[in-house]
Amino acid sequence: ASDIDPDDPRLSTDAYEILDLVGFARIGDRLNVNLGVFNLTNERYIRWADTAGIGTDAPARFTAPGTNVSMTLRVDL
Repeated sequence: ASDIDPDDPRLSTDAYEILDLVGFARIGDRLNVNLGVFNLTNERYIRWADTAGIGTDAPARFTAPGTNVSMTLRVDL
């Protein structure tokens, strides 16, 4: 917070740490699976770069999502 210009309307954000887990598996000759579990600690945070112009009325609208999962399947033909 001490590095932020006091005339800057953006919110100062606290430090945060997140933990992601990603993996890849090839199943057979043609099937690939990618799986990611992101923000395992379910940390609520706002990235400084995302704070431009959000004001102070409801900053929680701009927080990053909690724990989330992403999976993709690819079949090579």
